[in-house]
Amino acid sequence: MPFFYRFHLTNFPTKVFSFFFLVLTVFSWVGNAQSLPQPETQALADTVALRPANAKKTSLTGAEVTVPSEAFNKGLIVNPVNLLSGQMAGFHITPTDGAPGARSLFRLHRVTTLAGQNTPLLVLDGIIIASEAMQMLESPLSLLNPNDIASVTLLKDAAATALYGALGANGVLLITTKTGTAGRKLQVQFSSRMGVAQLAKKVPVLSADQFREAVRQYGMPEAQAGLGSASTDWQEEVYENAVSHDQNLALSGQLGWLPYRVSLGYLNQNGILTNSHFTRASTALSLTPSFFKNHLKTALHLRRGSSDSRLPNERMIDLPLWYNPTLPNDAEENHLEYPNPLKLLKNQKNDGTGEKEIANLQVAYSFGFLPGLSAHAQVGYDAYNAKRDDTPSTRNAMGLYSQFEQGLKNKTQTYSLSYTDTLQALQSHVDVTAGLFKQDRKRTYSYSDRLVFADNPYGNDQGRKRTGFASSKHSAFFGKIDYTLKNKYFATYAIRQDESGIFAPAENKFTSTALGAGWLLTEEPFLQQLQALSTLKFRASYGVQYNLPVSQENTVNSFTQTTAILYSPELTPEKTTSINLGVDLGLFQGRLQGSVDYFNRTTNNLLVYQFLNSASIYAYLLSNEGKLKSSGFEVALDYTVVNTPKVKWALALNTSYSTSEIQDLQWASYGSSAFFINSSFPRLLSQNGGSPYAFYLHQQKYQDGKPLEGQYTDSNSDGLPDFTASQSAIPSTLMGLRSHVAYQKWSFDFLARAATGHSVYNGPAAFHGNYRSVSYEAPNNISASVFSTNFRNTQYLSDYYLEDASFFRLE
Repeated sequence: MPFFYRFHLTNFPTKVFSFFFLVLTVFSWVGNAQSLPQPETQALADTVALRPANAKKTSLTGAEVTVPSEAFNKGLIVNPVNLLSGQMAGFHITPTDGAPGARSLFRLHRVTTLAGQNTPLLVLDGIIIASEAMQMLESPLSLLNPNDIASVTLLKDAAATALYGALGANGVLLITTKTGTAGRKLQVQFSSRMGVAQLAKKVPVLSADQFREAVRQYGMPEAQAGLGSASTDWQEEVYENAVSHDQNLALSGQLGWLPYRVSLGYLNQNGILTNSHFTRASTALSLTPSFFKNHLKTALHLRRGSSDSRLPNERMIDLPLWYNPTLPNDAEENHLEYPNPLKLLKNQKNDGTGEKEIANLQVAYSFGFLPGLSAHAQVGYDAYNAKRDDTPSTRNAMGLYSQFEQGLKNKTQTYSLSYTDTLQALQSHVDVTAGLFKQDRKRTYSYSDRLVFADNPYGNDQGRKRTGFASSKHSAFFGKIDYTLKNKYFATYAIRQDESGIFAPAENKFTSTALGAGWLLTEEPFLQQLQALSTLKFRASYGVQYNLPVSQENTVNSFTQTTAILYSPELTPEKTTSINLGVDLGLFQGRLQGSVDYFNRTTNNLLVYQFLNSASIYAYLLSNEGKLKSSGFEVALDYTVVNTPKVKWALALNTSYSTSEIQDLQWASYGSSAFFINSSFPRLLSQNGGSPYAFYLHQQKYQDGKPLEGQYTDSNSDGLPDFTASQSAIPSTLMGLRSHVAYQKWSFDFLARAATGHSVYNGPAAFHGNYRSVSYEAPNNISASVFSTNFRNTQYLSDYYLEDASFFRLE
């Protein structure tokens, strides 16, 4: 039940105060003052980011959507991507877990790849920034302050993303940050938010009385002797209400000839699991001066974020579920079973730090001797460093001390020339852009662990260590032509040639192209009599784009048994051919606006991981095989229900549907999200004729609606149960609904999200839904699902544990 408050000072004589209270909805009140002006964003960032500075939505031929800061999701948001949850049709955001500062997975619904890059390219004020990190480390995006963001634009189809080539094959997120406004006096803005989080739902396990009965029926005599008299709900013991807060201060305006904005932020997010937290300190500086009567425009963006966190490792999250509920919460640790989870959490020290620094300089010069001709340059630097030390806390047994560390340095350069002109005689307008892009990327990482003991915290075990280093260079030439005829016919052609050193010399250059067309029918005489129709536009695009692997280096390690990625000597980038057909519609003077898009994508030469059987190492071969087809539609509607001086009500609905099929794949293969698969279940495989990321499990047999333990389908009667790739982990349908109601100075908002057509694997029930765990000398608690199955032993490969993952969520 989050609670927010916010205070603003604008130009000092005017004071604005607003108060928020949120219980799945937000009420706001603004005092007796005018609305706060939003900081203006400059066209310079868009220009350097390879988009025409004067582009209008009616002239665009590609599929894209922009969300301004006023429409961002409200609340105490840590990761900037979560500002957009449920806001964009076909854009799927999934938090990886509920830990403080947790990362989120995000991708377009229309993506067609398995082991290739599958997340949209992130472009912050014209510079490409990294979003990936090792699983145990801080997310680079969590080190960016969402309060500094002015708007986000999502580019979806080939016509919109072609200038980014292989880097933009899965969409592009253009993030524009807030800047100072030229000619405006000093503005001071301060905001403070507070939120309270709590556990939404417990994992169903046996109560203390149910546990005693199970141990008496199935346990050894030693297990029965170890039963206590307490009734402890360990989930109640280790989870707590977590209070978090976020403060932000921004100063902006113009000092002499220099527009500026400087901001400071501090976030403290506490986790609902005992002894867990994430803190972030952020600073940002933006300078946007212009010279020579605005012929020379510059922008300098500097920002830094640092974090400190303490997060429980996965074992500590799991422990409270299965600890003996008949023992009191102050029970001493017992080496025969898992230690007391409450004490373990209080003593654990899984500490991490992270730092992210971004520097970006943009320059645009308009030549006076030839109006319409301009030169643009952008130089950017993005650095990320993070480490985590996981120290065991048990006092009477040995533990594993682990250390993770990663560094990333990303340098980019973009140089381009643009020419824009209006040809009056031809009733035409043309924009031409051509340029050069360079990227130099270096990545280092290490992982080590060693055994430590209670009487020797530092241990003498040398342990194991894996280290890796990779550097890659990427360069590209690009060009684009936008042509407008009579302000109602539009055409776009874009081309980009990329060069990447991760492929063989004969395959390291590849060219992406795109064609786009648009027709604004409301400019035609035969429709201008329809006063209810304010906008009607048809769009179409066709493109060929290439995609790169997720991992772009081999793994160097000293483990005796670990995982390595090997590259096929004939590896090529995968090639995606796409078609997008769209309609933009506006009715009743713009009160109802919407768009419908149909997409069809086919990726050939799929990048896939194939498992190589080896006695000493888990190895995967990255190679090309098969193709993946995907098609579907996206719908977005915005409707102003009421618009009076006192009352305003606006609704925004978006939905998308996608279906995919794998073809010409000889062997079942792994995708990038199912890595290190040999030590984990369930397996997510992709096979011919199926959907990507399908669960690879045994098909359970039933009798009278009850699962039969250990009995599975054996279609070829070889005595071995079949492995079947069944339902997919990726939803087929996404939906978002946003409502904003304002009455004078009060407002009421909510956001609803839904997803259907996918499955989830119930891991706790699959691994602990059996009576075997209560039979040990030191019994563990088990999942309440055992009442439905009556399983005696673990059946974690049964598709019985696949469940419908559809959800509806109100925020």
